[in-house]
Amino acid sequence: MQLFLTRFFHLFSGFCVNRISNTLLAFVLLSLSHSLYAQSDIWLFDIKKNNVIDLTSATNITDRVGYDNQPFFSADGNGLYYTKMMLSFGLQQADIYYYDFVKKTHRNITRTIQSSEYSPTESVLGNNELSIIKVEPDGVQRLWTVDTVTAQQKMLNRQMKPVGYHAWGKHQDLLLFVLGEPMTLQYLANYTHRSAVVMDNDIGRSIRYNASKDWFTYSKGTESQQVVFKFDQNFNSKNELIALPPRSQYYTWFNNETLITATQNKLMTWQLDTPTQWQPYADLSKVCQFGITRIAVNKNTTRIAVVCNEA
Repeated sequence: MQLFLTRFFHLFSGFCVNRISNTLLAFVLLSLSHSLYAQSDIWLFDIKKNNVIDLTSATNITDRVGYDNQPFFSADGNGLYYTKMMLSFGLQQADIYYYDFVKKTHRNITRTIQSSEYSPTESVLGNNELSIIKVEPDGVQRLWTVDTVTAQQKMLNRQMKPVGYHAWGKHQDLLLFVLGEPMTLQYLANYTHRSAVVMDNDIGRSIRYNASKDWFTYSKGTESQQVVFKFDQNFNSKNELIALPPRSQYYTWFNNETLITATQNKLMTWQLDTPTQWQPYADLSKVCQFGITRIAVNKNTTRIAVVCNEA
């Protein structure tokens, strides 16, 4: 299994195996082994007018044996982008897909052989521009864009590497999760800049942007305890907001004033600028028996997508 994981790691981790420390290699191989064998599906729910999830609307839109993850709602509300992992020539291969809500169909946004694509995110650069993390044939992991109509891809920034996750601000600025030892949070005042400002380290996997407030959030801590921080790029400041529930790794903005996360198979919410802790929101144990990871909410707060572990 070690040989298989090493080959897999070289293809899509963003590092060349012979250039990193044994400690980091072990960490990433462990993470990859979890993603390889942890099957996941994306479940879609409607949200009622009073912000209550309609459990009767539960739909498994990626009902298959495999890894389907990283949901991102399109701004027009017509569909959902996500990452789909498949076996290709004996190795795992990841492509970006789009699920159409009306047609109930899936289509490839990317279809590559010698590279993998992750983290679909609508950019601020144009109506059809989707930013992605592309693992290039030599193993380097950079930020690219793909045209959702023509499928044409182009590199967005050559200097920033290896990038794991990203979030756009409204000024063509970016907050990046950059792989390394340690993992760092880096801010690009403009996506064309050749270098970024390191804002923090040992960060978590969820980087988000609150357009209403015009600042970013990220998490930091250990596998057992993460804390959400606010990063205000306008004042170059960062402040602690709220600790996530124990062992929670993912969160997102439910709306401009509310964070949402998961603990095991239950969703929790927290209101910004309140003294209260996380409050129960929805019990999804009937469909997410083995736990919830990533969460996405559409712009109008009428739909929510959750990634459910399948075993």
